[in-house]
Amino acid sequence: MKKTGKTKTRIKLFAAIVGIFVATAISPFKLAAYEYYGWWNDPLKLKTGITSGSYTIFATDGLQYGGKTFMFATAWKSAMGEWNDKTEAAIPYHGDVGGVERIRMDGYNHGMNGVHGWVDMYSGPKLVGHRQQAPTESWDYVVANINAYYLTNHTYAQYRGVAIHEIGHALGLAHEQDGTPSIMNDLLNIPNTYLVPQQDDINGVNNLY
Repeated sequence: MKKTGKTKTRIKLFAAIVGIFVATAISPFKLAAYEYYGWWNDPLKLKTGITSGSYTIFATDGLQYGGKTFMFATAWKSAMGEWNDKTEAAIPYHGDVGGVERIRMDGYNHGMNGVHGWVDMYSGPKLVGHRQQAPTESWDYVVANINAYYLTNHTYAQYRGVAIHEIGHALGLAHEQDGTPSIMNDLLNIPNTYLVPQQDDINGVNNLY
């Protein structure tokens, strides 16, 4: 059927209205690839921000397991350096500056628990506040862990990548699941070409705070 001028005008107006509705209904975070915890308009994160407090390392270098020597302390310090250098994060090492501890990093053989690494978020006092692994509220303190049990076939760069991934969670990034190049890919298995923060990860942290 041939459309009259008035019909065409009505169609264009309807399309414009639909376009405005769709644009406002889509989460602004979903327009980007990076993923956060919580609702699209109220993402969860480290309450004190990423420019205060400090991090500590409870892991050590020289851990022996499965015929391999792990340099976990060095890996954690380098991993935090990646986020500090590439994003607006500025969380220094506690041993250098003191200050309030916001992130604790650990690493040893946790056994067959199914994960290379994970984080525990605490709302309230460190280690005794409300503990979360799938956070439902923003957090004050984080313990980040890597598990030597699953890393005996990994290179230093690869298990450092696991450490970088876990710090990404500590800063507020959830798993990336749409295939975008990201250290936060939810299948952080080896081989993985993304062993350092990618541009999407950098944008995600900077946008969150």
